[in-house]
Formats: sequence, structure tokens, C-alpha cells
Amino acid sequence: MMTAIKRDADLAPINSKSKSIGRDAILFCVLTYVLSWGWWGIRFAPFWVTLFSSGQPISRSQIGAFDVQIGMFGPLIAAVLMRLWVSKESFRSSLRWSRAWRAYLFAVLMPTALVTTAIVTNEVTGLGRFSAAGSSVLQVILAVVLIIPIATASALGEEYGWRGYLLPRLLQGNEIRATLVTGFVWALWHLPLLLTGLSFPGQPLVLAIPIFVFAIVMNSFLFTWLQRLFAGSL
Repeated sequence: MMTAIKRDADLAPINSKSKSIGRDAILFCVLTYVLSWGWWGIRFAPFWVTLFSSGQPISRSQIGAFDVQIGMFGPLIAAVLMRLWVSKESFRSSLRWSRAWRAYLFAVLMPTALVTTAIVTNEVTGLGRFSAAGSSVLQVILAVVLIIPIATASALGEEYGWRGYLLPRLLQGNEIRATLVTGFVWALWHLPLLLTGLSFPGQPLVLAIPIFVFAIVMNSFLFTWLQRLFAGSL
């Protein structure tokens, strides 16, 4: 009898911590969706009405330069708010820049290799065609120079939330389940952007959205592996 009481007493703090982690994860997701979807809803609602009422696709020229990017910072803002006022954690553990050189080299080479593989596969199979961002080498270089800092900032806005806050909490349980949950939450968060039709122009949404969700969830496993490999690095 005493042994059972002691075991229950030992499990109480663990169960309490698990509930707290689950609560924080759910609250973070809700806050992220409210921030990002709220902004995108304000900016894109008129385009959605036009798209679904008349089938008229949205042109990129109709979208403001920062209409998409500002919403991308929803996960980062949500994670910061959670750390400050809910989970009340230090930011130091989530901002560790000291890494072995191979970690940074891998971070640069892996996306390059994946994009190159995708381009070559599309060209060889005929599934798609690669179009450069300009008609001259100088234009392509300028486009890359401008895109890299914008893409990096947008990625930080996402990853500080998904991999910097949500995933570490879910990883305290089953790793596969944690990765799947993070992947689905991450994928569905993009839904307002997918509904604009800009991500897969000319493709039916009933086909584009499931393919996108599947691809994002598979990427989530890669990112979980990388985070484990480099000790929690974003």
C-alpha cells in the first residue's frame, strides 16, 4: 500500500509537467495561427473572394512586398510571447550560435543539394521547367543576393517557433509522433497562402494542398533528424 502511494507521489510531478508541456504546445499553436492567419486574412480576403467566386487567379503583382513575409513571423512572435509570459524560459538555450564548422557547412550545402536535385529531376522527367530569375547572369546574381536575406529572415520567423519552441516540447514524448504533429501543424499553417493560388499556379487546390502537406511532413522528419544531430540547433 505504502509502495503504491509513493509511486503515485513520484508520478505526480511528471504528470503535472506533461500537462504543462501539452498546454504550452497547444497555446503556442493557437497563438501562432491567430497571428499569422489574422494578418493573412486581412490582406488576402478580397483576393479569396475573387478567386472562389469567379475563378480569377491572383497575380503576384497584386500582392504587396511584405503581405506574405509579415505573417511568416507569427511562429517567432508566438514563441517569444510564450517564453516571456507563459512558460517563462530563458532565451539563451534557444539562441546558441556556437557550433562546429561542419554544422554551418551542412546547413548551406544541404538546401543547395536538394534544390539542385529538384531542378535536375524536373528537367529530366519533364515534370517541370526551371526558369531563372532574369535574362542575364548579372540579373540572376542580383536576384539571389536580394532573395537570400529575405528568405533567411522568413525562415527564422518560422523555425524559431516550430523547431525552437514546439518541437522540443513534443520530443519529450514519442519522436515520430512529435515530428508528425509538428509537420501537420506546420503544413496547415500555410493554408491561407495556398488558397491564394500563388504557391502552385494553375494547379487544382484539391491536388496541390495534399501534396504540399505530404511534402512538408516528410521535411519535418529531416528537420527533426538535423536538430537531433546538431543538439537542438535551428
